[in-house]
Amino acid sequence: MCVDMITFKAEGREKVGADRKIQLEVPKATERLRIGLPATVETAPSNSHHRSNLSTASASAPSSNNAPHVNATHIVSASENFITLFDAIRMNMLSKDTLHPILVEIIQAVNKVTDRDFENKGKIAQWLITLNQMRAAEELTPEMARELQFDLNAAYDGFKGTLG
Repeated sequence: MCVDMITFKAEGREKVGADRKIQLEVPKATERLRIGLPATVETAPSNSHHRSNLSTASASAPSSNNAPHVNATHIVSASENFITLFDAIRMNMLSKDTLHPILVEIIQAVNKVTDRDFENKGKIAQWLITLNQMRAAEELTPEMARELQFDLNAAYDGFKGTLG
C-alpha cells in the first residue's frame, strides 16, 4: 500500500512530503480489502463479553430462558443465510451482486455465534475473495456454482458441529 502524502512533525514544524512514496506493510488491512469485509465483522466478539451480557440478562430477567434465546436468534440467522445461499444457487441466481451480499451475511451471522474456527469456515472467505474479483454482473459458471454449493454445505456442517 502506498501513501502519496505524509505529514511529518519535526521540531515543532509540519513538513509535507508530497514527492515521497512510503511503502507500508499492512497485511491484515490488505486482506480485509481483498475479501471485502470491514474489521468489525471479520472476527466475532469475544466470548467473555457475550458471557457477561448473558449473565446480566439472565440475572435481570424473570425467566432463565432469555440467555439461550439470544444465542438461538443468532444461530437461526446464520442458518437462514446458509439456506438463502443454497436456494439462490438452486434457482440459478449466480451473479456476484446476488451472491456476495449473502456470503457477507453468512460470515457476519456465523461470527455472532462463535469466534472459534470450524471445519471449512475458510471456504466462506475464499468464495468472498473469488466473488470480489468478479464484476457485479458476472455470473458463476455451473461448475463454479456446484463447487460453491459443495464448499458451503461443508462449511454449514462444520458450523453446526460447533453448536454441540
